[in-house]
Amino acid sequence: MTSTVRTGLALLLSASALGLAAHVAALQSQNFREAAELDELAVAAEWNARRTSGIKPELRRFEFDLATEQTRARGMRTLRVRR
Repeated sequence: MTSTVRTGLALLLSASALGLAAHVAALQSQNFREAAELDELAVAAEWNARRTSGIKPELRRFEFDLATEQTRARGMRTLRVRR
């Protein structure tokens, strides 16, 4: 009887260890997939930052030119109104 109990306990312990190992392997696999996705997102973010870095000064120049043009237009209207 004791050998049957020991065998049952050993089998239960082995099954538990196997289940735990399978769960750990699944978690590790998920972590590797998420790390790979994170690496891809980091590369994409760096690429986008490099690509848009040239756009920012161009946008500032455009905004400055637009503000200058609007100021000139307001000045011209003011001159016309005063005449």
